Amino acid sequence: MQLAVVVSHASLAGCDVQSDATAAATPTPNREREELATPGSTSVAASGSASVAPSVIAAVPASVAVVRWPLPSTIDRDAFAGLDAISASAVRSAPVPVLVVRDPLFARAARVMAGPHWVALAARADGLTVSLSGTRLAHRHPGVASARGRASVRGQPAFVTQNERIWSASWLEYGAAYVLEVECDQPSEARCNDDRKLMELAATLRYVGGAGDQP
Repeated sequence: MQLAVVVSHASLAGCDVQSDATAAATPTPNREREELATPGSTSVAASGSASVAPSVIAAVPASVAVVRWPLPSTIDRDAFAGLDAISASAVRSAPVPVLVVRDPLFARAARVMAGPHWVALAARADGLTVSLSGTRLAHRHPGVASARGRASVRGQPAFVTQNERIWSASWLEYGAAYVLEVECDQPSEARCNDDRKLMELAATLRYVGGAGDQP
């Protein structure tokens, strides 16, 4: 399977949380839009008005956000057991809590990978490509006010956006920033006409662990 790591930004009390991961092989035709997705804060994709340009974000030194690890008792053991060996190893080393799609079709196809500050999941099945990324890197922007997303994912305020028929949900959870994306293989696919499939998959997300759960 080929993977893609989604670049994400998020505002956390006046700072942007940004993935240091780089794109891999899964086709993602709108890289420029990914650099504008801003969980929990004003974004170009969400509001249509600029907040912080990517060039400015890149110039601001990054800091590592504090991750609030969930209790080990909240791990979905069945979902973790369904991962392959490579993905299970990545979960154990992940620096942020790992969420996976619990939908059986995508759970079987999922591959997880992790870096020093990020984790990413990619799966392709049933004519859809699903990707999920989380990061703990933060870029502080004094004077940039945060905004609250009008949608909700896992009980958290979220922004839901669409560009080039790729639907994205972005939110803050556990002190990290997450972006879930759904792309249809065929441009005419009806499931990408609205955000229902995206939100349906978001509702299946389960926590399966991370480095903070290791002894």
